[in-house]
Amino acid sequence: MSRFVKGAHCVVSAKPVEVTVYRDEGFFIAFNETLQIWAADESAEGAIQDFTEQVLHFYFHYRKKSADTVTGIAAKLRTIYLDHFSEA
Repeated sequence: MSRFVKGAHCVVSAKPVEVTVYRDEGFFIAFNETLQIWAADESAEGAIQDFTEQVLHFYFHYRKKSADTVTGIAAKLRTIYLDHFSEA
């Protein structure tokens, strides 16, 4: 995936984001370990939509944060979102 769209919001990634989807205990799970996103739904499409919504949420979240307000994994994720994602 390289386009993440919900409503009027559209974010694109510089390189495609690999999303792994699998079924576990009746739910579909969509995840990407690098972005630390795990999404679940009763359908694969729903899990992917939830994944998309989380990418959008975290993109806008980390865009608002300054480098001195995040540490550890949050600092790494902020760098990933700022360096590899942009609004379309």
